[in-house]
Amino acid sequence: MALTPESLKDPKRAIAALESISAVRHVGGNHSRFLYDFRPESIIVRITEDPSPWIMDCFKRVGDSVGCARLVRLVEVGDVKANELIVAGEIADTPYGDRLQKLGVKVCRGVKEAIALAKQSLEVGVKA
Repeated sequence: MALTPESLKDPKRAIAALESISAVRHVGGNHSRFLYDFRPESIIVRITEDPSPWIMDCFKRVGDSVGCARLVRLVEVGDVKANELIVAGEIADTPYGDRLQKLGVKVCRGVKEAIALAKQSLEVGVKA
């Protein structure tokens, strides 16, 4: 999901959109075959002035885990600034998470923690 707060009628809606990511509940009916967990396994939040997100389709399945070799490369070559990123979830407990953290990316183990950090950053921008 890519979002540009300035294009919204009310930039505070970007904060509500972030909140909704961590509030996704089970989707489906009361029968187990229709009950799925839609919470994010891992997320990337990029807060930037760059009009292009650059981070779309960065996560890939690696066996039973998740990887993000494209994201690591984008940060290493400077196409995406490390200080614009917050990466969180299961990716934090992989070698990719370790590498991103060494490159200066804010890496959180918890998705809700990352969303709280992103909201704080957006709230500062909305008030300015």
